[in-house]
Amino acid sequence: MKVLAFIKAWPKQIDGVDYYKYYDQLKGFEEFLKLIEQGFIRITFKIGVVRQGERMGEIHDRGTGFEIQETNLQKLFTYIEV
Repeated sequence: MKVLAFIKAWPKQIDGVDYYKYYDQLKGFEEFLKLIEQGFIRITFKIGVVRQGERMGEIHDRGTGFEIQETNLQKLFTYIEV
């Protein structure tokens, strides 16, 4: 993974045009990795089993997730004004 972005924005529509005010910025990928090592970010591998049909019983990948508690977001993101 070379790029990770978590974007928080307030949406606003003016004359039918969508605008967004962004208010967080990732501190950096190295900080992201450090927080994984320190246990603040948890990696989850989502694996499922097909329950019916021709593929019943087969394992399938449902994706990879990264979880961080909201109280720790300031460790990962810098507040920005745009």
